[in-house]
Amino acid sequence: MHQRTITLSSKHQAMRIKANIISHLRLLFSLFLMVTVWSCNKMPYYAQYSNLEQQTWDSRDTLLFELHDADTTALQHLSLGVRVTEDYHYRKLTLGIDVYDNGKRLSHDVVPFELFTKKGERNGDGVVYTEAEHDVRPLSIQKGHTYRFKVYHIMRFDPLHGVSNVYIQVKDKPSGE
Repeated sequence: MHQRTITLSSKHQAMRIKANIISHLRLLFSLFLMVTVWSCNKMPYYAQYSNLEQQTWDSRDTLLFELHDADTTALQHLSLGVRVTEDYHYRKLTLGIDVYDNGKRLSHDVVPFELFTKKGERNGDGVVYTEAEHDVRPLSIQKGHTYRFKVYHIMRFDPLHGVSNVYIQVKDKPSGE
């Protein structure tokens, strides 16, 4: 058996070095892009999800979310989100949300979600679920205060079937900014 040594011409070596440099630059650009996207999508200051038992929501059931002893004073934004399954048979979902600061009601909002178009196409995200989020209002958070958020549905159909999760988020910027 003979060993054969293959030597690359200087032109081939230059092409190989150039390919390696381009590969490394692509990798660096990808990492830079990932870090940029990650830093633009900061985690919310506060987020809490509530799973609805058996994906059924009775109008007498109020979901309660609490932010205890806030550790900052800042203007934040409150958003409300919902996930529904194929068992939800309506185009829209209307929720009410009351916000309390140390027991005093700060606000009452009605939040309309249009989950499906008239043609039955989804307006929200998701594959198994349809998920939608709606900005509610700016919220001035005060350090040391406790905030309570009461969420309820105000639909004429009762109980609602196919509502799997409801969530709230308090974050620096409204959704989509």
